[in-house]
Amino acid sequence: MASTKAPGEKHHSIDTQLHQLVPGKVSEDDKLIEYDALLIDRFLNILQDLHGPSLREFVQECYEVSADYEGKGDTTKLGELSAKLMGLAPVDAILVASSILHMLNLANLSEEVQITHRCRNSKLKKGGFADEGSATTESDIEETLKRLVSEVGKSLEEVFEALKNQIDPHLCLCLFYIF
Repeated sequence: MASTKAPGEKHHSIDTQLHQLVPGKVSEDDKLIEYDALLIDRFLNILQDLHGPSLREFVQECYEVSADYEGKGDTTKLGELSAKLMGLAPVDAILVASSILHMLNLANLSEEVQITHRCRNSKLKKGGFADEGSATTESDIEETLKRLVSEVGKSLEEVFEALKNQIDPHLCLCLFYIF
């Protein structure tokens, strides 16, 4: 696993890079970014203690490239990530994949903490989509769609438009076919 960092260069926290990826208007969710960065940084420290600095750097680079691809949609970043991962031995590939999976799980955990925090602090519900976003995570999309229509009072068209703007339109059509 080759590293792009100079020998002896100190590992930096990815907190700054995560803050750069987030739009400026998300001030309410700064704690989510901080929890996410803190958990991932701690995980990378443990990974370094167990497997050395080169693996930590490699996993961190893969995570940053994938975040960059997700943020900008630049397909060259996807190719760069693919090239990095294809050059690994099977044992290293499993270790890197499980490390990235753990990092994603930690990000999800910090998001759940933020959702719970929002729920507790939410006093005024206005009956909008924002209220649904601060609710606890539900595993059943059909139940969520039904609740939006029956309890929150949104029309199917409003729900469809909101989903269409957030996910792939084909997936959105599939969800409404099920509903």
